[in-house]
Amino acid sequence: MTQTSLLTIGAFARSVGLTPSALRFYDDAGLLAPATVDGRTGYRYYDDGQRQQAVLVRQMRELDVPLTTMRAVLEAEPDQAEALLRTHAERLTERADRARAAVDEIVGALRGRGIEAADSATTFVVGAVELAGAIRQVAPFAAADHDEAALDCVLVDASEGELTLAATDRYRMAARTLPLSELEGAPRRMPVPAAALTDVVDWLMRRRRVRLTGRAGSLMISDHDQLQEPERVEVAVVHDRFPDYRRVLTGTAEEAVRSRVITDRVRLLTLIAADQTSTVVLQPEQDQLRIGRLNDPETRTLPAYCSGPLHPMAFSPALLASALQSSVGPDVLIEGAPGRAAVVRSADQGSFSTLVMPRRLDGTGDAPGDPTRDSSPDPGAGTPS
Repeated sequence: MTQTSLLTIGAFARSVGLTPSALRFYDDAGLLAPATVDGRTGYRYYDDGQRQQAVLVRQMRELDVPLTTMRAVLEAEPDQAEALLRTHAERLTERADRARAAVDEIVGALRGRGIEAADSATTFVVGAVELAGAIRQVAPFAAADHDEAALDCVLVDASEGELTLAATDRYRMAARTLPLSELEGAPRRMPVPAAALTDVVDWLMRRRRVRLTGRAGSLMISDHDQLQEPERVEVAVVHDRFPDYRRVLTGTAEEAVRSRVITDRVRLLTLIAADQTSTVVLQPEQDQLRIGRLNDPETRTLPAYCSGPLHPMAFSPALLASALQSSVGPDVLIEGAPGRAAVVRSADQGSFSTLVMPRRLDGTGDAPGDPTRDSSPDPGAGTPS
């Protein structure tokens, strides 16, 4: 190769949309070395064959891909490179969600409705027994001692006409919606430690209706029907941003690609609970659900109503079992699509939904976009309802 067939660093930089200083940096970082360096002058020269890699580096840097990930992508096979980039895209989505939540909070504060405003409160009334049941269903899906404080919490989300409790440990998610009345003040999202809410369940079970009052740092729960010095309990509100559960629940899969299965919840749970170690595979068929284990030819069947594309779905048995245990009623509805979180809900109670991340059908781990890893232990099954 003659030097006349090479491009100077300036000419090459212009052709790929980078600056000469960026090319020097990527050379030092081991991402994009020049084709040759003049031993006398130290000038770097590049050839046409390096354009594609240079453009890829620029595109990844524009997406804030870390240098270590960029190097891994460039060295990986296409499938592995795709997995790395999609994982990064999930992180960008979470960052955007946090940014939107922060903007909403700031705008609300500027308008005098922010959750940090100490002189404002949101109050509402809800059935005490119904609230206790919702806590029992949702709280087991919270994490324990997570680095993100919000993941140790149940989100108490009060808006016009409804109260939603949501929890996630990033392996799975649960959300339960209840009707509320007498809402006063602005809508409010309050992450409350799951353990603190669980401690209130017995107290709630002895009451008919409760009034909840949310302020900047606390949630007060009082007996609504005891007008003279009502009994009350107070729990702390965590100042950390909870994931956008509504976006997750509504964005699991397009309607046209979802498989839907309605089957006997208890019988399915019994079959799954028999083996908590091997990946469970659900194969919807025309009028039945076939249940098996990955790489095991033996299967069992249950009568089922199936609709939509009949996609097979693979899950950690512990995660799927916890979702089934938390549901109520004799039947369960499972909706899933390839590579997307599956929705598990009671067939006759649409107000309670759980999400369970799938596993790959090829046995190589979790599906793309799943924040869990094979090296992470499966959380234990949730508390039965």
